[in-house]
Amino acid sequence: MPVLHPNQVAEYTSQGFTLARQLLPVEWTANCLQEVRSFFEDQASKLKRNLSGSLPIGALIHEVMKKGGEERNFVYRFVRHIRSLRVIETSPALFEALKDLGFRQPISLEFPSLRFDVQGEEQFLTKPHQDVRSIRTGRCVTIWFPLVPVDQTRGSIAVYPGSHRHGLIEHKIDEKHTIVGGDYFLKPIVLKLDKMNLGLINKLLFEKGFT
Repeated sequence: MPVLHPNQVAEYTSQGFTLARQLLPVEWTANCLQEVRSFFEDQASKLKRNLSGSLPIGALIHEVMKKGGEERNFVYRFVRHIRSLRVIETSPALFEALKDLGFRQPISLEFPSLRFDVQGEEQFLTKPHQDVRSIRTGRCVTIWFPLVPVDQTRGSIAVYPGSHRHGLIEHKIDEKHTIVGGDYFLKPIVLKLDKMNLGLINKLLFEKGFT
């Protein structure tokens, strides 16, 4: 049974992405955030960080991932393996959505990545790129979902609608993380999603981190 509306499939085809809301159970958000919190509390204890009371998860993450701290690389390598993320990765709803986009037998090729983008550290944001350059197949979809609500002011990603139609593009990026090139790079849009809603993104679409 289709889980995407025909308009979403058409948007994915023409724009290179579509947003899918309410495909995943709401409680999965709580499970994932709780596992992330437990991981960061454990790291804070090992690093002997003096934490008073129960910090909001954002403050806890900031405390562990201090700017310039060598533990950042460890956090990024380890946290992507938490169990609740793997449950999401193998969700039947995701597979049905991919079938709606024309993938007959969808499989997951990569471990999920979990990013924590911090305001004031824009130099560490993911620069404009096409995901096809860093994966092992030319036929795939990037599935992006936030654990907290995101918009123009809170840790989202920006996409360049329609840029996927031009194939693999040679490009340059200036010091402001702006692509220097054709007209399809002029107007990126920032995705606005509630927690655990999905962005389905064509592998050739240009995208970048945004905070």
